[in-house]
Amino acid sequence: MFQDVKPSSFGGTFIVKAASDACTPEDLTSEQKLIAQTASQFAMECSVCKVYSSEAFDTVVDEALQLHGGAGFIQDYEIESVYRDSRINRIFEGTNEINRLVLPMHFLRKVKSGELVLNQETLEQAYGAIKEENDLLPLEKKAVHTVRYLLLLLLSEALKVAKEHIVHEQEALMKLSNLAIGLYAMESAVIRTEKAVRKNGKENEQLKVDLTELVVDLTMREVRDEATQLINGIATGKKHQALHYELQTVMSDFQYEGTFTKTRRVADSLIESDRYTC
Repeated sequence: MFQDVKPSSFGGTFIVKAASDACTPEDLTSEQKLIAQTASQFAMECSVCKVYSSEAFDTVVDEALQLHGGAGFIQDYEIESVYRDSRINRIFEGTNEINRLVLPMHFLRKVKSGELVLNQETLEQAYGAIKEENDLLPLEKKAVHTVRYLLLLLLSEALKVAKEHIVHEQEALMKLSNLAIGLYAMESAVIRTEKAVRKNGKENEQLKVDLTELVVDLTMREVRDEATQLINGIATGKKHQALHYELQTVMSDFQYEGTFTKTRRVADSLIESDRYTC
């Protein structure tokens, strides 16, 4: 299908964005049964999968329509009906917002029951994990530990500010939920890619490695934005300054290099195979 047409490097970015958004839900669902340990945790992970996957579908369809240009609205092209169905789903699909509110409640229940203790020791352990050395995907694993630390830190700060009224702070809950979704998706992608590399070697799994690096790069930029908004919403004065300083400190290592080259490499690989692969 693609062999006779070589899209521009710019056009290739649409293909790669769609591929990364399609690949990560596969990572989520493939790792879900391995990560969940209890019924409540399984329910939480189902919420993550539902939110991330449905929104990834919307993004993939949108990128596909953009590639078609004006022809995407012509009924002769299959993307027209797919885009219409996707857009209609977004009109009456309210469960993503509900799921986003449910996710932080899981953490709050764990805090209330004592299963999750948000004290200085917990935060120090989470911060210490950031410094751990890893032989495979070191920056990607560091990103996972960093987002986990930020989630615990900002959940702790939100509880200090709102106390028992945290359940009514829906803006803060949404931001915490987005951090949790980003963490789960990113960790699933890293775990799946690490398994593939250990089994087949990095040179045979370069596509997975490139996609994972691009997913982590995008996720960390989104995490920075979500965390910034959350800090601005819950903190004031010196605490506001301290949290922003902490955010900038732990995020300072995540400056990916050669992303254009990776994007083109992924696009070329997908076009050459003439099919979706991950």
